[in-house]
Amino acid sequence: MLFLPILTALPATLAVGLRPISTDQVYLGEAGITSSTAIGDRVSWDHNVTFGPVPKAEQIYVTDGFDIAPFPATINRRLFFLLSGHLPPSKTEHIRNLEAALAKATFNITVNRLDPVGKPDEPRSYVIPLRAFRGSMGIGQLSIRHTNGTYVDYLPGPGESEMLAELIVVGMFVETGLHTFDLVARLGDENNTCLFAFSHTQWLANDVD
Repeated sequence: MLFLPILTALPATLAVGLRPISTDQVYLGEAGITSSTAIGDRVSWDHNVTFGPVPKAEQIYVTDGFDIAPFPATINRRLFFLLSGHLPPSKTEHIRNLEAALAKATFNITVNRLDPVGKPDEPRSYVIPLRAFRGSMGIGQLSIRHTNGTYVDYLPGPGESEMLAELIVVGMFVETGLHTFDLVARLGDENNTCLFAFSHTQWLANDVD
């Protein structure tokens, strides 16, 4: 299963709750490329992650920083993501009951792959709640912290915040090829408002091939 390396980092109860959803997203990249070719702005010069597939102008969460360690991702090692930013009142004042919408926010992960000869797989997409969790045996977790240092269950309202995610890419479950990961977080409001969206492309190889 293409997405199994990430599923293994999620708690069992959360993994069961993942549900594939249909997607019409087009693969961004071509065989042999190891950097992202997604259209959009680079999030940081320290890596090749870009804003997308939702345009940056349509994202209401203002990203101040996004760090990945190690980069590029290495199989069978812990991988860390640190996202820092804020929700400006000017971008949230039109949202009715913002706190309820944040509590129901979701995180959609779409994976596209080109195999070593350039043949594309069918895109696979999964959605999980955008909430703090800790995986079984301490593997895989998401922590959310408010600007005052308080850890919270879901993204807080206007003000600065940080999200720290940790997982392990298990090499034996990786399907060798060029993978593009589209990550889109949305509010649980009537307009399905986009919080943030990133795209990343990287070559990954099965360690038992």
